Amino acid sequence: TIARWAPLLRLASAEIGGIQIQNRGTIGGNIANASPAADGLPALYAYDAEIHLASPTGKRSLPIGNFVHGPRKTALGPAEVITEIHIPKIMVQGTPIVFFEKVGPRKAQTITKASVAFHGWRHEGRILDPRIALGAVAPTVVRATEAEECLSDDASLKGVQLAAERLSKIAAPIDDIRSTAEYRRKLVSGLLVRGFMK
Repeated sequence: TIARWAPLLRLASAEIGGIQIQNRGTIGGNIANASPAADGLPALYAYDAEIHLASPTGKRSLPIGNFVHGPRKTALGPAEVITEIHIPKIMVQGTPIVFFEKVGPRKAQTITKASVAFHGWRHEGRILDPRIALGAVAPTVVRATEAEECLSDDASLKGVQLAAERLSKIAAPIDDIRSTAEYRRKLVSGLLVRGFMK
């Protein structure tokens, strides 16, 4: 089911930790931890996932963009838990293009320096409904709507390059122990191009 309706989440999940973590951790834990470098979050942002919550006083749901407020900060209230993640089924004509590109300090079990999650559909020379989310380049995952519009308008190499330039302007990274802000801005642009080249 995930492979059919949310293949981007499947790709991102394969990047989380090692086999032990993948078999013991949960996507709910990845969300509640609210790290901007979390590998599962960009896919959920790209798919406009909705987070369902419950507590002894009732139930509610929030779009993921409203649930995550910043590093380690969420909308979880007292005694509230995540009970469900709802990913809307998207039916778009064309051939799916899906990739999750990330760079970290090492090859395996690495914390992300920057990541790009992409899902769109190629149809008659166009890219329909492109969805791009950036990880580890802002206090929360960022949905790159301006770059999505570029690809909707122009699916050529020039359009991809223009979208990549937009990503570096959308990104608002920090300098930290893993990388510099300048490198991360350049990195997200390169990751989008690399994903399309593959």
